[in-house]
Amino acid sequence: MNETPEDRQLTGALHELRHEVEAAVPPFFVTGARRAQGRRHGWWVAAAATAAAAVVLWSVVSQDDASDAYALDLSATTWIAPSDFLLETPGRGLLRSLPAIDVTAYVPQQIEPDRGTADTSD
Repeated sequence: MNETPEDRQLTGALHELRHEVEAAVPPFFVTGARRAQGRRHGWWVAAAATAAAAVVLWSVVSQDDASDAYALDLSATTWIAPSDFLLETPGRGLLRSLPAIDVTAYVPQQIEPDRGTADTSD
């Protein structure tokens, strides 16, 4: 492959940019040490959040039973999705019902073979 002067210039510029970026990035072990410091602070935050959750849970559980009078009976409610109209197709009522068939009109003794066809059983 033939390398033009523009290609060499572009390659040199990219290598120079790479060296600038590598110089600005801290070493890996420094980043790991900063993460470890963040974990120490994170432990206190997690402990405080757990304590706060315990206090909230205790306050909810320790309330008197007067709040049971305002309980909502969810079995009496129904939810209709905003897209339920898409399921309302024409003729849906026909699919949910069975047609009435008059069984008395069907009498097996009145059915005779078709006389127009030749009998080939001989």
